Amino acid sequence: MRERFIDEAKIFVKGGDGGNGCTSFRREKYIANGGPDGGDGGSGGNVILETDAGENDLLQFKYKAHFKASPGGHGQGSRKNGRNGKDIILYVPPGTLVYDCETGDPICDLTEHGQQFIVAHGGRGGRGNAKFSTPTRHVPRFSEKGEPGDEKWVRLVLKILADAGIVGFPNAGKSSLLSKITSANPKIASYPFTTLNPVLGIMQDGDVEVVLADVPGLVEGAHKGQGLGLLFLKHIERTRMLIHMIDISDEKTQENPIKTYESIRNELDLYDESMENKPEIVVLNKIDLVQDREILKKIENIFKEKGIDVLFTSCDTGEGIEELSKKIFQYAQEAPDVPETIIPIRPEKMITDFTVEKEDNSFIVKGYKIEKLMAMMDLYNPDVVSYLQKKFKGIGLEDALINAGAKAGDNIIIGGQNFDFDPDL
Repeated sequence: MRERFIDEAKIFVKGGDGGNGCTSFRREKYIANGGPDGGDGGSGGNVILETDAGENDLLQFKYKAHFKASPGGHGQGSRKNGRNGKDIILYVPPGTLVYDCETGDPICDLTEHGQQFIVAHGGRGGRGNAKFSTPTRHVPRFSEKGEPGDEKWVRLVLKILADAGIVGFPNAGKSSLLSKITSANPKIASYPFTTLNPVLGIMQDGDVEVVLADVPGLVEGAHKGQGLGLLFLKHIERTRMLIHMIDISDEKTQENPIKTYESIRNELDLYDESMENKPEIVVLNKIDLVQDREILKKIENIFKEKGIDVLFTSCDTGEGIEELSKKIFQYAQEAPDVPETIIPIRPEKMITDFTVEKEDNSFIVKGYKIEKLMAMMDLYNPDVVSYLQKKFKGIGLEDALINAGAKAGDNIIIGGQNFDFDPDL
Protein backbone atom coordinates (compact mmCIF):
# COMPACT_ATOMS: atom_id res chain seq x y z
CA MET A 1 0.00 0.00 0.00
CA ARG A 2 1.33 3.43 -0.92
CA GLU A 3 2.29 5.91 1.78
CA ARG A 4 0.01 8.90 2.29
CA PHE A 5 0.35 11.94 0.07
CA ILE A 6 3.26 14.17 1.19
CA ASP A 7 3.01 17.81 0.09
CA GLU A 8 5.39 19.46 2.58
CA ALA A 9 8.95 18.61 3.52
CA LYS A 10 11.87 20.21 5.33
CA ILE A 11 15.35 19.42 4.04
CA PHE A 12 18.94 20.48 4.72
CA VAL A 13 21.05 21.32 1.66
CA LYS A 14 24.76 22.08 1.48
CA GLY A 15 26.86 22.97 -1.51
CA GLY A 16 30.27 21.34 -1.71
CA ASP A 17 33.22 23.24 -0.23
CA GLY A 18 35.71 24.61 -2.68
CA GLY A 19 39.11 22.93 -2.87
CA ASN A 20 42.17 24.62 -1.36
CA GLY A 21 44.58 26.53 -3.53
CA CYS A 22 48.18 25.36 -3.53
CA THR A 23 51.30 27.21 -2.38
CA SER A 24 54.09 25.96 -4.60
CA PHE A 25 57.19 27.19 -6.44
CA ARG A 26 58.83 25.92 -9.60
CA ARG A 27 61.68 23.54 -8.99
CA GLU A 28 63.33 22.58 -12.24
CA LYS A 29 66.84 21.59 -13.10
CA TYR A 30 69.05 24.56 -14.00
CA ILE A 31 66.30 27.04 -12.96
CA ALA A 32 67.08 28.70 -9.66
CA ASN A 33 64.46 30.45 -7.55
CA GLY A 34 61.51 29.46 -9.77
CA GLY A 35 58.38 31.57 -9.48
CA PRO A 36 55.06 30.64 -7.83
CA ASP A 37 53.14 27.88 -9.63
CA GLY A 38 50.44 26.78 -7.17
CA GLY A 39 47.20 25.77 -8.88
CA ASP A 40 43.65 26.71 -7.90
CA GLY A 41 41.22 24.50 -6.03
CA GLY A 42 38.15 23.21 -7.82
CA SER A 43 34.67 24.60 -7.16
CA GLY A 44 32.31 22.61 -4.94
CA GLY A 45 29.21 21.00 -6.42
CA ASN A 46 25.80 22.69 -6.30
CA VAL A 47 22.55 21.31 -4.89
CA ILE A 48 19.97 21.77 -7.65
CA LEU A 49 16.19 21.43 -7.55
CA GLU A 50 14.63 20.32 -10.85
CA THR A 51 10.97 19.85 -11.66
CA ASP A 52 9.93 16.51 -13.06
CA ALA A 53 6.36 15.96 -14.27
CA GLY A 54 6.75 12.29 -13.32
CA GLU A 55 6.93 13.20 -9.61
CA ASN A 56 3.57 13.42 -7.84
CA ASP A 57 4.52 14.50 -4.33
CA LEU A 58 7.43 14.98 -1.92
CA LEU A 59 7.42 11.46 -0.48
CA GLN A 60 11.12 10.87 -1.22
CA PHE A 61 12.10 13.59 1.28
CA LYS A 62 10.32 11.78 4.10
CA TYR A 63 13.12 9.21 4.24
CA LYS A 64 16.12 11.41 3.52
CA ALA A 65 16.40 15.04 4.55
CA HIS A 66 20.14 15.86 4.27
CA PHE A 67 21.76 16.50 0.90
CA LYS A 68 25.40 17.52 0.46
CA ALA A 69 27.19 18.03 -2.84
CA SER A 70 30.78 16.84 -3.22
CA PRO A 71 33.71 19.20 -2.54
CA GLY A 72 36.18 20.46 -5.11
CA GLY A 73 39.64 18.96 -5.40
CA HIS A 74 42.72 20.77 -4.08
CA GLY A 75 45.11 22.60 -6.37
CA GLN A 76 48.62 21.23 -7.00
CA GLY A 77 52.00 22.49 -8.10
CA SER A 78 52.83 23.19 -11.73
CA ARG A 79 49.61 25.22 -11.91
CA LYS A 80 47.45 22.10 -11.77
CA ASN A 81 43.91 23.02 -10.77
CA GLY A 82 41.69 20.76 -8.67
CA ARG A 83 38.64 19.07 -10.18
CA ASN A 84 35.18 20.55 -9.64
CA GLY A 85 32.78 18.77 -7.30
CA LYS A 86 29.73 16.99 -8.71
CA ASP A 87 26.29 18.59 -8.50
CA ILE A 88 23.35 16.90 -6.77
CA ILE A 89 20.00 17.15 -8.56
CA LEU A 90 16.84 16.71 -6.47
CA TYR A 91 13.66 16.11 -8.47
CA VAL A 92 10.43 17.74 -7.29
CA PRO A 93 6.92 17.93 -8.78
CA PRO A 94 5.81 21.01 -10.74
CA GLY A 95 4.11 23.42 -8.37
CA THR A 96 6.77 23.22 -5.65
CA LEU A 97 7.43 26.40 -3.67
CA VAL A 98 10.71 26.67 -1.74
CA TYR A 99 11.04 28.72 1.45
CA ASP A 100 14.06 29.65 3.58
CA CYS A 101 13.42 28.11 7.01
CA GLU A 102 15.43 30.78 8.83
CA THR A 103 13.70 33.83 7.35
CA GLY A 104 10.46 32.31 6.08
CA ASP A 105 10.99 34.10 2.75
CA PRO A 106 10.14 32.38 -0.54
CA ILE A 107 13.22 31.42 -2.54
CA CYS A 108 11.78 30.05 -5.77
CA ASP A 109 8.60 28.77 -7.41
CA LEU A 110 9.11 25.75 -9.66
CA THR A 111 6.16 25.35 -12.02
CA GLU A 112 7.40 24.00 -15.37
CA HIS A 113 8.83 20.59 -16.25
CA GLY A 114 12.63 20.69 -16.45
CA GLN A 115 12.95 24.01 -14.58
CA GLN A 116 16.09 24.17 -12.41
CA PHE A 117 17.15 26.27 -9.44
CA ILE A 118 20.41 26.16 -7.49
CA VAL A 119 19.22 26.04 -3.89
CA ALA A 120 22.74 25.77 -2.41
CA HIS A 121 25.77 26.99 -4.35
CA GLY A 122 29.08 25.21 -4.05
CA GLY A 123 32.01 27.24 -2.75
CA ARG A 124 34.55 28.53 -5.23
CA GLY A 125 37.97 26.97 -5.21
CA GLY A 126 40.74 28.81 -3.39
CA ARG A 127 43.31 30.55 -5.55
CA GLY A 128 46.82 29.17 -5.69
CA ASN A 129 49.77 31.39 -4.92
CA ALA A 130 50.41 31.88 -8.64
CA LYS A 131 47.31 34.10 -8.70
CA PHE A 132 48.68 36.39 -5.99
CA SER A 133 51.87 37.29 -7.82
CA THR A 134 52.02 41.05 -8.61
CA PRO A 135 54.75 43.48 -9.67
CA THR A 136 55.21 44.37 -6.00
CA ARG A 137 54.65 40.86 -4.61
CA HIS A 138 56.99 38.55 -6.52
CA VAL A 139 57.03 35.69 -4.04
CA PRO A 140 53.56 35.18 -2.53
CA ARG A 141 53.95 32.55 0.16
CA PHE A 142 50.27 31.99 0.67
CA SER A 143 47.17 30.72 -1.12
CA GLU A 144 43.46 30.63 -0.35
CA LYS A 145 41.55 27.83 1.28
CA GLY A 146 38.40 26.72 -0.50
CA GLU A 147 35.26 28.77 0.05
CA PRO A 148 32.64 26.96 2.17
CA GLY A 149 29.53 25.93 0.24
CA ASP A 150 26.16 27.47 1.05
CA GLU A 151 24.12 25.57 3.60
CA LYS A 152 20.58 26.05 4.80
CA TRP A 153 17.34 24.39 5.82
CA VAL A 154 14.57 24.88 3.28
CA ARG A 155 10.87 24.04 3.33
CA LEU A 156 9.29 22.54 0.24
CA VAL A 157 5.57 23.12 -0.23
CA LEU A 158 3.71 21.47 -3.10
CA LYS A 159 0.65 23.25 -4.49
CA ILE A 160 -0.58 21.07 -7.32
CA LEU A 161 -1.18 22.71 -10.69
CA ALA A 162 -4.64 22.12 -12.17
CA ASP A 163 -7.09 24.06 -14.33
CA ALA A 164 -10.06 23.20 -12.13
CA GLY A 165 -10.51 22.11 -8.54
CA ILE A 166 -13.47 19.90 -7.64
CA VAL A 167 -14.73 20.92 -4.20
CA GLY A 168 -17.63 19.98 -1.96
CA PHE A 169 -18.57 18.12 1.20
CA PRO A 170 -17.48 14.48 1.59
CA ASN A 171 -19.54 12.04 -0.51
CA ALA A 172 -20.81 14.74 -2.85
CA GLY A 173 -19.57 12.66 -5.77
CA LYS A 174 -16.29 14.42 -6.55
CA SER A 175 -14.29 11.23 -7.08
CA SER A 176 -17.13 9.67 -9.11
CA LEU A 177 -17.16 12.69 -11.39
CA LEU A 178 -13.39 12.56 -11.85
CA SER A 179 -13.53 8.89 -12.81
CA LYS A 180 -16.44 9.56 -15.19
CA ILE A 181 -14.91 12.35 -17.25
CA THR A 182 -11.18 11.49 -17.03
CA SER A 183 -9.02 8.38 -17.00
CA ALA A 184 -8.23 8.80 -13.29
CA ASN A 185 -9.12 5.94 -10.94
CA PRO A 186 -9.74 7.47 -7.50
CA LYS A 187 -11.03 5.38 -4.64
CA ILE A 188 -14.84 5.53 -4.53
CA ALA A 189 -16.95 4.42 -1.56
CA SER A 190 -20.07 5.45 0.35
CA TYR A 191 -18.37 6.67 3.53
CA PRO A 192 -16.95 10.13 4.33
CA PHE A 193 -13.31 10.99 3.59
CA THR A 194 -12.92 8.15 1.10
CA THR A 195 -10.43 10.34 -0.75
CA LEU A 196 -7.46 11.12 1.46
CA ASN A 197 -5.14 12.62 -1.18
CA PRO A 198 -5.64 15.08 -4.04
CA VAL A 199 -6.19 13.15 -7.28
CA LEU A 200 -5.50 14.56 -10.76
CA GLY A 201 -7.29 13.65 -13.96
CA ILE A 202 -7.13 15.00 -17.52
CA MET A 203 -10.06 15.80 -19.82
CA GLN A 204 -9.19 15.96 -23.50
CA ASP A 205 -11.07 17.33 -26.49
CA GLY A 206 -8.84 17.31 -29.56
CA ASP A 207 -5.80 19.43 -28.71
CA VAL A 208 -7.45 20.98 -25.66
CA GLU A 209 -6.57 19.50 -22.28
CA VAL A 210 -8.11 20.40 -18.93
CA VAL A 211 -6.48 19.14 -15.72
CA LEU A 212 -8.90 18.49 -12.86
CA ALA A 213 -8.02 18.03 -9.19
CA ASP A 214 -10.27 16.23 -6.72
CA VAL A 215 -9.50 18.05 -3.46
CA PRO A 216 -10.57 16.12 -0.34
CA GLY A 217 -11.30 17.06 3.22
CA LEU A 218 -13.63 20.08 3.04
CA VAL A 219 -16.10 20.41 5.92
CA GLU A 220 -17.28 23.35 8.01
CA GLY A 221 -14.25 24.72 9.83
CA ALA A 222 -11.84 23.48 7.13
CA HIS A 223 -9.97 26.81 7.13
CA LYS A 224 -9.24 26.22 10.84
CA GLY A 225 -8.04 22.66 10.27
CA GLN A 226 -11.30 20.73 10.70
CA GLY A 227 -11.47 17.53 8.65
CA LEU A 228 -8.55 17.50 6.23
CA GLY A 229 -9.05 21.13 5.27
CA LEU A 230 -5.73 22.78 6.09
CA LEU A 231 -3.86 19.86 4.54
CA PHE A 232 -5.34 20.35 1.10
CA LEU A 233 -7.00 23.76 0.81
CA LYS A 234 -3.73 25.15 -0.51
CA HIS A 235 -4.07 22.93 -3.59
CA ILE A 236 -7.06 24.98 -4.74
CA GLU A 237 -5.07 28.23 -4.72
CA ARG A 238 -3.52 27.63 -8.14
CA THR A 239 -6.64 26.35 -9.91
CA ARG A 240 -8.16 28.68 -12.48
CA MET A 241 -11.75 27.64 -11.78
CA LEU A 242 -13.87 25.63 -9.32
CA ILE A 243 -16.38 22.82 -9.82
CA HIS A 244 -18.58 22.95 -6.73
CA MET A 245 -20.44 19.67 -6.21
CA ILE A 246 -23.47 19.31 -3.93
CA ASP A 247 -25.22 16.06 -2.99
CA ILE A 248 -28.84 16.96 -3.78
CA SER A 249 -30.16 13.59 -2.61
CA ASP A 250 -29.62 14.60 1.01
CA GLU A 251 -32.91 15.71 2.62
CA LYS A 252 -31.28 18.49 4.66
CA THR A 253 -29.74 19.88 1.50
CA GLN A 254 -33.09 19.77 -0.30
CA GLU A 255 -34.63 21.79 2.54
CA ASN A 256 -31.90 24.47 2.43
CA PRO A 257 -29.60 24.00 -0.60
CA ILE A 258 -28.17 27.52 -0.34
CA LYS A 259 -26.89 26.82 3.18
CA THR A 260 -24.99 23.76 1.93
CA TYR A 261 -23.53 25.79 -0.94
CA GLU A 262 -22.58 28.77 1.23
CA SER A 263 -20.92 26.56 3.87
CA ILE A 264 -18.22 25.48 1.42
CA ARG A 265 -18.00 28.93 -0.20
CA ASN A 266 -17.45 30.46 3.23
CA GLU A 267 -14.60 28.03 4.01
CA LEU A 268 -12.87 28.85 0.72
CA ASP A 269 -13.20 32.61 1.17
CA LEU A 270 -12.01 32.50 4.79
CA TYR A 271 -8.94 30.54 3.74
CA ASP A 272 -8.02 32.84 0.85
CA GLU A 273 -9.94 35.91 -0.34
CA SER A 274 -8.77 35.31 -3.93
CA MET A 275 -11.09 32.25 -4.10
CA GLU A 276 -14.01 34.64 -4.46
CA ASN A 277 -12.81 35.70 -7.91
CA LYS A 278 -12.45 32.20 -9.39
CA PRO A 279 -15.07 31.18 -12.00
CA GLU A 280 -17.33 28.48 -10.60
CA ILE A 281 -19.62 25.77 -11.93
CA VAL A 282 -22.21 24.62 -9.38
CA VAL A 283 -23.22 20.98 -9.85
CA LEU A 284 -26.17 19.37 -8.07
CA ASN A 285 -25.28 15.69 -8.13
CA LYS A 286 -27.05 12.36 -7.43
CA ILE A 287 -30.34 13.39 -9.04
CA ASP A 288 -31.02 9.71 -9.74
CA LEU A 289 -31.79 9.35 -6.02
CA VAL A 290 -34.36 12.16 -6.02
CA GLN A 291 -37.86 10.67 -6.34
CA ASP A 292 -39.75 13.91 -6.95
CA ARG A 293 -38.16 15.79 -9.86
CA GLU A 294 -40.34 18.82 -9.11
CA ILE A 295 -38.04 19.43 -6.14
CA LEU A 296 -35.16 19.98 -8.56
CA LYS A 297 -37.04 22.77 -10.35
CA LYS A 298 -37.71 24.53 -7.04
CA ILE A 299 -34.06 24.21 -6.06
CA GLU A 300 -32.94 25.59 -9.41
CA ASN A 301 -35.16 28.64 -8.89
CA ILE A 302 -33.73 29.18 -5.40
CA PHE A 303 -30.20 29.34 -6.87
CA LYS A 304 -31.34 31.59 -9.75
CA GLU A 305 -32.73 34.09 -7.25
CA LYS A 306 -29.16 34.30 -5.88
CA GLY A 307 -27.79 34.75 -9.40
CA ILE A 308 -26.27 31.26 -9.50
CA ASP A 309 -26.71 28.89 -12.46
CA VAL A 310 -26.65 25.20 -11.65
CA LEU A 311 -26.28 21.94 -13.54
CA PHE A 312 -27.93 18.65 -12.54
CA THR A 313 -25.97 15.42 -12.86
CA SER A 314 -25.88 11.79 -11.89
CA CYS A 315 -22.45 10.20 -11.96
CA ASP A 316 -24.17 6.83 -11.56
CA THR A 317 -26.43 7.03 -14.62
CA GLY A 318 -24.41 9.60 -16.60
CA GLU A 319 -27.28 12.06 -16.77
CA GLY A 320 -26.06 15.62 -17.33
CA ILE A 321 -22.38 14.59 -17.54
CA GLU A 322 -21.99 15.51 -21.21
CA GLU A 323 -23.44 18.98 -20.63
CA LEU A 324 -21.14 19.45 -17.64
CA SER A 325 -18.10 18.38 -19.68
CA LYS A 326 -18.89 20.99 -22.34
CA LYS A 327 -19.31 23.62 -19.65
CA ILE A 328 -15.92 22.72 -18.12
CA PHE A 329 -14.14 23.08 -21.47
CA GLN A 330 -15.88 26.41 -22.06
CA TYR A 331 -14.97 27.78 -18.63
CA ALA A 332 -11.41 26.48 -18.87
CA GLN A 333 -10.80 28.50 -22.04
CA GLU A 334 -12.35 31.66 -20.59
CA ALA A 335 -10.98 31.49 -17.04
CA PRO A 336 -8.10 33.91 -16.28
CA ASP A 337 -4.66 32.59 -15.46
CA VAL A 338 -3.68 32.41 -11.81
CA PRO A 339 -1.23 35.22 -10.91
CA GLU A 340 2.31 33.94 -10.51
CA THR A 341 3.89 33.81 -7.08
CA ILE A 342 6.11 36.88 -6.85
CA ILE A 343 9.58 36.07 -5.52
CA PRO A 344 11.43 39.30 -4.65
CA ILE A 345 14.79 39.63 -6.38
CA ARG A 346 17.49 39.78 -3.77
CA PRO A 347 20.37 42.14 -4.52
CA GLU A 348 23.69 40.44 -5.11
CA LYS A 349 25.79 40.43 -1.95
CA MET A 350 28.97 42.50 -2.25
CA ILE A 351 32.10 42.32 -0.13
CA THR A 352 31.49 45.96 0.81
CA ASP A 353 28.15 44.98 2.39
CA PHE A 354 29.08 44.62 6.04
CA THR A 355 28.22 46.01 9.47
CA VAL A 356 30.38 46.74 12.51
CA GLU A 357 28.99 46.25 16.02
CA LYS A 358 30.76 46.75 19.34
CA GLU A 359 30.18 44.02 21.90
CA ASP A 360 32.01 44.17 25.24
CA ASN A 361 35.68 44.77 24.31
CA SER A 362 35.41 43.42 20.75
CA PHE A 363 34.23 44.71 17.41
CA ILE A 364 32.18 42.22 15.43
CA VAL A 365 32.10 42.55 11.64
CA LYS A 366 29.18 40.85 9.91
CA GLY A 367 28.75 40.40 6.18
CA TYR A 368 28.13 37.39 3.95
CA LYS A 369 31.01 37.98 1.52
CA ILE A 370 33.56 39.18 4.02
CA GLU A 371 32.87 36.22 6.33
CA LYS A 372 33.33 33.89 3.36
CA LEU A 373 36.67 35.58 2.63
CA MET A 374 37.85 35.07 6.20
CA ALA A 375 36.99 31.38 6.03
CA MET A 376 39.37 31.05 3.10
CA MET A 377 42.37 32.62 4.82
CA ASP A 378 45.07 31.25 7.14
CA LEU A 379 45.50 33.95 9.76
CA TYR A 380 48.61 32.25 11.16
CA ASN A 381 50.47 33.20 8.00
CA PRO A 382 51.99 36.73 8.28
CA ASP A 383 51.76 37.21 4.51
CA VAL A 384 48.03 36.50 4.66
CA VAL A 385 47.54 39.03 7.46
CA SER A 386 49.37 41.66 5.42
CA TYR A 387 47.25 40.84 2.35
CA LEU A 388 44.01 41.08 4.36
CA GLN A 389 45.01 44.37 5.91
CA LYS A 390 45.38 45.93 2.47
CA LYS A 391 42.13 44.30 1.34
CA PHE A 392 40.23 45.67 4.33
CA LYS A 393 41.60 49.14 3.73
CA GLY A 394 40.52 48.98 0.08
CA ILE A 395 36.91 48.02 0.88
CA GLY A 396 36.56 50.61 3.63
CA LEU A 397 36.53 48.23 6.59
CA GLU A 398 39.49 49.88 8.32
CA ASP A 399 37.74 53.27 8.20
CA ALA A 400 34.48 51.70 9.42
CA LEU A 401 36.28 50.17 12.42
CA ILE A 402 37.96 53.47 13.28
CA ASN A 403 34.60 55.28 13.03
CA ALA A 404 33.10 52.68 15.35
CA GLY A 405 35.80 53.48 17.93
CA ALA A 406 38.30 50.69 17.30
CA LYS A 407 41.90 51.41 18.28
CA ALA A 408 45.17 49.61 17.66
CA GLY A 409 45.27 46.36 19.61
CA ASP A 410 41.47 45.97 19.90
CA ASN A 411 40.00 42.53 19.19
CA ILE A 412 38.24 42.20 15.83
CA ILE A 413 35.94 39.25 15.10
CA ILE A 414 34.99 38.30 11.55
CA GLY A 415 33.30 35.01 10.84
CA GLY A 416 34.40 33.59 14.18
CA GLN A 417 38.07 34.51 13.53
CA ASN A 418 39.82 36.78 16.04
CA PHE A 419 42.71 39.12 15.32
CA ASP A 420 44.18 42.34 16.69
CA PHE A 421 43.41 45.59 14.92
CA ASP A 422 46.52 47.34 13.63
CA PRO A 423 45.61 50.24 11.32
CA ASP A 424 49.25 51.15 10.79
CA LEU A 425 50.22 47.76 9.38
